[in-house]
Amino acid sequence: MNVKKLFLVALFAVFAIRLFFVFELPLGRTVKYHLEGLNDEPAHYNYVKYIVDHHAFPVLTHTYKEPGSFVRNDFVYYHSPLYYLAGAPGYALLGPLGGLYWCRVISFLCGIAGLILLAKIFKKMGFSSDIQAAAVIFIGFLPCHVYFCSLTSNDSMSWAVALIVTYLCLGNGKSNADWPLFTWRRSFILGVFLAIGFLIKASILIFYPLVVLSFLYSWSKEKDNCILIKMLCAFSIAGLLDAPWILRNYFHYHSLTGIPLTVGPPVLSGSPLMIGKGIIVLIKSTIRFFWFPMQHIPPSVWQWPIGCIGTAIIVFCLALSIRYFISNKRIRYNEIFLMCLLLVNIISYIKVNRTWGDWEARYLFPSLASIVFLMIAPLYHALASLRRIRLFLPLVILMGLWGYSYLLLTF
Repeated sequence: MNVKKLFLVALFAVFAIRLFFVFELPLGRTVKYHLEGLNDEPAHYNYVKYIVDHHAFPVLTHTYKEPGSFVRNDFVYYHSPLYYLAGAPGYALLGPLGGLYWCRVISFLCGIAGLILLAKIFKKMGFSSDIQAAAVIFIGFLPCHVYFCSLTSNDSMSWAVALIVTYLCLGNGKSNADWPLFTWRRSFILGVFLAIGFLIKASILIFYPLVVLSFLYSWSKEKDNCILIKMLCAFSIAGLLDAPWILRNYFHYHSLTGIPLTVGPPVLSGSPLMIGKGIIVLIKSTIRFFWFPMQHIPPSVWQWPIGCIGTAIIVFCLALSIRYFISNKRIRYNEIFLMCLLLVNIISYIKVNRTWGDWEARYLFPSLASIVFLMIAPLYHALASLRRIRLFLPLVILMGLWGYSYLLLTF
């Protein structure tokens, strides 16, 4: 089978798997067809119901650690409202069951939009169509992305907007002037999407320092003070659009984001020994949930080798990434931006686990473009140097499908 046919078959399989998840994943933490639903989904859907039933936004009064939280399903009320507003017409027009699938289809469409945006990002960076296709297929199959893009959850919409912001902050990889060219139109659009991102999920805030650095880098290259004015305009637009929600958060929670930061238990705290153990738990759990997000896998001697292979894939890709950067005589702005984005996301992730103790890899997906870059581009260049390009897409498909091996342990 040639590469083009293999890509089309894989793309068809991506759509089939995602649609199957949308319509067959059970609601809540129950199991159907060996697949476990998300224990948070009823709470996210309850947010949608509250908006329709009360014509108002809910206020968080209980965290998920309190008794009865998964009966009341009222512990995600601190989230920004945009995803739930999009889901409200479905519940109002189609009823409880139809509304649930309406919300899931929104997540599905945001996931598909994310795949398209990944292809556009790598095209803008100047990578070949092989790498663009591989990025789509890898994330298209990756169970963690598939799962949260098939459920009632604001994650998929927030990831799509994060990819839009990433795209707007990148320069033209095929140009010698590889820095972003911030026109008035581009700056306005960037401000709008920063605002939209915050009204979906507060995780968009990790982009703020990076957007500032992008504008400053562009200013240092072009020596045009108008770029600084454009930066101020972009942030002013974002601030003005988000101001009502920020003021509401401060009124109800005395917090700009409304996020409860003390629902614990913290992982990275205590004595140096406890911190060391916490770091090991954090790394192991992050890798595990990167490959497969469901928690119903029974204890088995086979979990260890499956986990070790998953870890080895990530370590191997990181080693190839080091080789890639060393072999390149010049590291371009776009690559620096993606690595800085991942670094800021990791720092934020560690901070969350110092105060919250929630070690799920999906919290690293605001920097999804960075993750895909490290997993895909260095592998392509390594195989190109060995003249084994025909192995590239099959290996990417195998990587994307690897997480499903955990399902074998449920039979």
